[in-house]
Amino acid sequence: MSELEIWNELGNIYYNAEAYDEAIHAYHRAIELDHGCGQSYSNLASIYIHKEYYAEAILMYQKGIELLDNAKDKAVLWNRLGDAYLRVDDYDDAIAAYQTAAELDPENDALKNDLAKVKTGFHPQSLLRQSRQPKTIPKPNPFTHPPHPLNCPR
Repeated sequence: MSELEIWNELGNIYYNAEAYDEAIHAYHRAIELDHGCGQSYSNLASIYIHKEYYAEAILMYQKGIELLDNAKDKAVLWNRLGDAYLRVDDYDDAIAAYQTAAELDPENDALKNDLAKVKTGFHPQSLLRQSRQPKTIPKPNPFTHPPHPLNCPR
């Protein structure tokens, strides 16, 4: 196991243990070791979303998308980028991100459903903010937004 893989896996362990600051440190270390690994950026973005650092998450998702090669992996990140845009009430960019996700993985009905929801004006994140409960925004579900094992080209 390479040092990069160790730091990424350590970040995953910290993430799953809800030790988010330690996970951030581990993913930053993985990125320092390989600036070309899109998955480390994606994992870091997931933590930023949880900690409500949306601007930072958006930047990390964008960088991850730029570095990934697989269309389905990119579709997942585009979808998560759409989620992040919704959290900052940027509906135009959210729609564009969801649209790109659906185009990259046209067989994925969940991506199509997310696009349809945002196009029809269903924005659960903004509804939560309107109810003056910003800290009750659900954290990413580990079954739908888990950190990923390292899968970077060598």
